[in-house]
Amino acid sequence: MFVVALLTCFPAYGAQPVRPFAGIGLLIIRPLSAENAVESNAVVFYEDPGIKRVAALNARDIPRVIPDADTAQSESAIAVTGKKGEWLKIAYDDAGREGWVRMKRFWKYTPWHSFLKGRHVALLPKLRESGYMLRKECSDTSPVMANLSARQVLQVAEVDGDWMKIESGPSLSGCIRWRGSDGRFMISPGRISP
Repeated sequence: MFVVALLTCFPAYGAQPVRPFAGIGLLIIRPLSAENAVESNAVVFYEDPGIKRVAALNARDIPRVIPDADTAQSESAIAVTGKKGEWLKIAYDDAGREGWVRMKRFWKYTPWHSFLKGRHVALLPKLRESGYMLRKECSDTSPVMANLSARQVLQVAEVDGDWMKIESGPSLSGCIRWRGSDGRFMISPGRISP
């Protein structure tokens, strides 16, 4: 019995992979030119903004939240979990350890409400049934308008906290959760397109 329970913890045996944390926004690390590519790719992490260095990595080694959404091959799209002035907090490894990095002039930080507005997204597969409910208003208690599927492409009209208003044709408009109450994605980060 224990062996079966243990094996179901691994994706190869049917358990779902852990949904990534969405955070508060998206950091695009990009070099301005070939001359500063080395500088832009060296990312130094601190325990607190500017205090106690904890890691130094190449930008391509930092876990990306969106592997291929509107980024060139030399760019990295990374979820930001905190912001203090010009300092951003991001996870720097697959274990979820976080550190603070200082924004560079050729990087771009965008809050999720700005990044997602006007884009097309799809819900993740294997969510709880409530994750596919299109609601009249942006609330868990709002009436259900329709049940969606993971295959449907939805256009984002507006982002309101953990909810997004979608408008995909005259008959498909309402609200869905894009981020769960645990802070994890309910939309597929790899399928966000303009």
